[in-house]
Amino acid sequence: MVTGFRSARYGEPMFRRRHLGFLVLATSALLVACGDGSSTSGAPPTSAEPSSADQVPVAFADRDASGEELADAWFGLLALTGPGPGQVAESPEEVGSAMALVKPYLDPAFTLVRATGQRYNAGNYVPLDVDEFEISDVVVTEPRDDVRVVRYFVTQPGATAPDSGVVLGDGKAPRISVFRWDDQLGHW
Repeated sequence: MVTGFRSARYGEPMFRRRHLGFLVLATSALLVACGDGSSTSGAPPTSAEPSSADQVPVAFADRDASGEELADAWFGLLALTGPGPGQVAESPEEVGSAMALVKPYLDPAFTLVRATGQRYNAGNYVPLDVDEFEISDVVVTEPRDDVRVVRYFVTQPGATAPDSGVVLGDGKAPRISVFRWDDQLGHW
């Protein structure tokens, strides 16, 4: 389950791509560790209708998944939420479907503040519409066997916040995600 920190670098509304700064959200203490600077990238499956749980990234069900695999899986899940490459979720039904797909993977303690000032919790989180992404510079801390604190950079050209029409910039954006294994649910 994703429980925590995220920060983002956003551009202005769709007709502009000027970068704004980034805002770091802290929901628990930051743990510092050294990373290996590795990189992974992903793209959504070729299916245009990603509503099936069969398409959810397998790393979420892997108790031994690394922090890097979990960060990659999170953005893989976000890539499943949109209507397809080059299209943005616009209807309330599309946005609701995206929210329903992601919700089982949000811890009740989930919180996020975007650089635009939008605030979310597990009940009202509207996932980004991501078509492609690259994860890099991953640093993982495991304060407990069932927790992965993952610091990384993500590049997600053209990703859009469907509820505001904000298009993210093309540069690397810093992120921090906390993943917690849930024995009852059998996934992160």
